[in-house]
Amino acid sequence: MFDPVQSFFGRRVDMNSASDTRPVLDAVIALCKSFACTPLFVRHIGKARRDKALYAGLGSIDITAAMRAVLFLGQDPDQEQRRILAQSKTNNAQLGPSLAYRIMSSEYDMMTPTAELVTVEAPRLDWDGLSKLTALDLAAPPTTNDEEVSALEQAREFLDELLAEAPALSEDVHTAAKKSWHRLGNHSAGKNAGTHRDKTPAFGECPLKRLALGMVPSHPRHSATE
Repeated sequence: MFDPVQSFFGRRVDMNSASDTRPVLDAVIALCKSFACTPLFVRHIGKARRDKALYAGLGSIDITAAMRAVLFLGQDPDQEQRRILAQSKTNNAQLGPSLAYRIMSSEYDMMTPTAELVTVEAPRLDWDGLSKLTALDLAAPPTTNDEEVSALEQAREFLDELLAEAPALSEDVHTAAKKSWHRLGNHSAGKNAGTHRDKTPAFGECPLKRLALGMVPSHPRHSATE
C-alpha cells in the first residue's frame, strides 16, 4: 500500500505530469507483478467539485489511467457519520455497487505495561449495506443555498464597484467581468461552484461567469446601456 501515493514519488517527480508519474507507476506495477501481488495506491481528492469523479484525485489524470480499478471514498451528503465506497473505474467488468459504512465509537479494556487496567475508546467501522450514491454523486455534490448566495453576492459586489460612478456599456461590463472571472477563477469563485478540469467554475453555475458571457442579471441598483 502506498498511502498517499505522492509521498513515494520523490522530490524530482511532478505528480501533475504524466511523463513524470507514469515511469514510477509502471516500475511499481512490474515489481508487484513479479511477486504476484496487487499494489494499492491511496490518493487524496481536491476540494473543488468535479463533473467527473475520475478527475477528482490530486495529480495527473494519467495516475487514474494507469489503474485497473479505482474506488472513490466520500461522505454521505445526508448523513455525516456515513461513508460511501463507490467504484469510479474498472477495466474488465461493470462498475460494482456502492457500499456504505459508519464510523462508530467502541470502548474496550486493555492492560498497561504497569499492569493497570484502563478503558480506551477507539473508532469502529460498521458496514451499512448498499448505497444508491455513485462516485459522481460524491465528487460533485449539489451546491448548497449558502454557496449560491455567496456566488450571487460576488457578482453584485462586482457590479457595485463597476457602476458606482456612472453607467457603463454592456460590452464594457462583459469585458470587465471576464477579467474578474479569470482573476478569481482558481480562488473564491472556484470554491462556490462546480469545476471542470481546468479548475474554473462550471458554465452557468456562477453569476459572475454569466456576466462575462453577456447574461447580465437584473439588479435594481444597476444599469448598463447598449
